[in-house]
Amino acid sequence: MEKNGWFKAAAVLIVLAAVLWLASWAWNVAQAFSNIILLFFLSWLVAFILDPLADWLEGRGLPRGLAVAAIYLGLMVILVAAGIIAVPVVVAQLMQLGGALPAYAQQLPDWVDRLQAELTGRGIPVDLSTVYRWENVASQVQSLGTTIVQNTLTIAAGVASAVFNLLLILILRFYLMLDGKAIAKQVLALVPRGHKTEATFLADSVSKTFGGFLRGQLLQALIYAAGTLLVMWLAGLGYALVASVAAGLLMLIPFIGPLIAIIIPVAIALIQAPVTGIAVFLILFIYQQIVVNVLGTKIMGEAVGIHPLLVFLAVLVGIKVGGVWGAFFGVPIMGGLYARAMFFYRTRRLGE
Repeated sequence: MEKNGWFKAAAVLIVLAAVLWLASWAWNVAQAFSNIILLFFLSWLVAFILDPLADWLEGRGLPRGLAVAAIYLGLMVILVAAGIIAVPVVVAQLMQLGGALPAYAQQLPDWVDRLQAELTGRGIPVDLSTVYRWENVASQVQSLGTTIVQNTLTIAAGVASAVFNLLLILILRFYLMLDGKAIAKQVLALVPRGHKTEATFLADSVSKTFGGFLRGQLLQALIYAAGTLLVMWLAGLGYALVASVAAGLLMLIPFIGPLIAIIIPVAIALIQAPVTGIAVFLILFIYQQIVVNVLGTKIMGEAVGIHPLLVFLAVLVGIKVGGVWGAFFGVPIMGGLYARAMFFYRTRRLGE
């Protein structure tokens, strides 16, 4: 009896060691092919954005191949236009901003004095001397300007690399969009017959919730970037395209993204015209609250398929549990759980 106990313990230890070794081996293999795995993962994310459009066109009578071709033709036009028009302007504005920052740093004392006088004249009890130290701010601004100028070529190379990777992702996604349904059917065929309904429902729920979340995030980012560009352009400020692109990209980050997204355009506005910068801050702050708390919850609720209050709850719980990544995945997970709960509820009601 004791011998059998030792034998079972040894078997468990051997199996555990084998599992750990296999996990370590798989991790090393994944690291070796991390770039390829990342391309497939990103193409999977792109699918959540493009596949519903292809399905919509196919539902309107357009063959799948033509629908995918039409989507990619539109994407290529957008990418080429961005490469020819937007990217050179952004890089040029970035270089101009980097070169102008040292000069702006020299003007900071006068700007702060004017801003303090404006605040005092309007009865706003704020003492800028408690938060502003000329030596520290000037040195940091000059250092930032030098860094931007020195790394402009690196930034441009990074943009070119990102565009190349995006093309690879789109090419990979092209073939997956054409044969994605056939691949999904083959995978579903491996599921036991008694669980196919649940597996199909789970896959559809993940596609709807996570895809809706990504599309909602992208739509919020585009709306905020467009608003930032319009506000800075109407205010007559320079570097509006750089500021709006940066703000839009930062808005893609859940929860903390909006907090950071407002800093760059406001900072660029303040170094050009302090008083105008305050007005820009107030306008963008109000606009951001509308985009995030009003439009955002409505967009997310409709895209993911749950009530806006549940979206807000999912973000808060996600932040508490997993920080930034928790905020990012909290909404689609909540949507999946909600859809699964409704599935079991309806199944039980039908069974009764």
